[in-house]
Parts: sequence; C-alpha cells; structure tokens
Amino acid sequence: MKNYFFLTLIITLIMASSGYSQSSKKATAESFKKQVVGKKFYGKNGLIIKFTNDGYFSGELKSSKDGTKRIINGSWTFNKKEGFCRNLFLTNPAKGITAPRGRECQSVSHKGNGVIIVDGATWKTKR
Repeated sequence: MKNYFFLTLIITLIMASSGYSQSSKKATAESFKKQVVGKKFYGKNGLIIKFTNDGYFSGELKSSKDGTKRIINGSWTFNKKEGFCRNLFLTNPAKGITAPRGRECQSVSHKGNGVIIVDGATWKTKR
C-alpha cells in the first residue's frame, strides 16, 4: 500500500511540475510589445517598472543593502537576434548619485495574463 501511495505521489508531482513549466512561453518582440509595453509591473524588493513604446523604461526599487529607494531608468530593445536587452541607470536620490549599470540581455517569458519572468524573477501587473 505504501509503495502505491509513493508511486502515485511521484507521478502527481511529475505531472504538476511538467504542467507548471509548460505554462510559460518565451517572449518574442511582438508578444513583448503587446503584453509588456505600456504596462506597469511589480516585483521583489518593491520593484515598480514601466516600459514605454519609445524604447525607454522607468521605475523604482528598494536597495537590497539598506532598503532605501532607488530610481531606475534606461532604454530597452527587443529583437530576434538578442531578445530583450536593457541599458540600466540606477539613481540614489538620497545621495544624488546616478550610476550606469550597463547593457545586459535577459531572458523573458510570459506566464499567463499580466505575468512575465525576467531572468528568473517574476513580475506582475498587479501587486
């Protein structure tokens, strides 16, 4: 009986995890523009970010070091060759310091309506 229970549990976990992983879909330039651009997303560390149609983004987050607010902004592109890439600037308003964080290309997937996964981090349109 125990063997049957464990076999059923293992099969259930495998089925659930494979269904879960299949529910996200790699973003394309078209899907990114349709499902991300113009919307505000929320993530960990108080992240709020909005991508505009003209290739820029802006937002804010809390510093992982001391919890103070940081302003983020920069530009973004999405093309077939590189996928999603961003050029990020991070500003500490309390100190008046802006630091370039450089250009980085990141993986983006869509997971249902209003949810994207950027380099493993989940961002949602609702808090």
